[in-house]
Amino acid sequence: MSFNLIDINNWARKEYYNHYMHKVCCTYSVTCNIDITGVRTALKSMNKKIYPAQIYMLTTVVNQYQEFRMNIDTDGNLGYWDELNPSYTIFNKEKELFSSIWTIHSHSFIKFYENCISDIDCYSSAENLMPKPDQPLNTFNISSLPWTSFTGFNLNLYTDGSYLPPPYLLLVSLSSRIIRY
Repeated sequence: MSFNLIDINNWARKEYYNHYMHKVCCTYSVTCNIDITGVRTALKSMNKKIYPAQIYMLTTVVNQYQEFRMNIDTDGNLGYWDELNPSYTIFNKEKELFSSIWTIHSHSFIKFYENCISDIDCYSSAENLMPKPDQPLNTFNISSLPWTSFTGFNLNLYTDGSYLPPPYLLLVSLSSRIIRY
């Protein structure tokens, strides 16, 4: 997947970018409750699990917006990816550990769902943080806490402020809500 450089000197958002990257380095948090009862009902009738479907939906939305696909490359250049792939957490119930794995995005729900289920099955008993090798650079993070319910959460990354992909997306599955933080 290609990383497209932005010509910052001719970019309409240059003033805003410079302000928030160099003058007012900050983080933000927005919590939105979304009723996904209809989606859960439809998935249940199709005998599909909700977590891979939520990952697919979030990835589809993220990929619709160039601003969500922005990042800074290893040379410090601003740009955006053609497409992002999800990196998401899975839980080893026996060891009570989570791992982060990734799945290549597909525009086809069925293809993505099958690949995601395969990855989850393959790595669900992993005992390390990142068991799936060769994670591509064009990923964004998703976490799930299906055993809890809350209406707000902050994740304050300790960086120089150059983390530009969408902040972690958090799924709270049992409460039928998707929360973005």
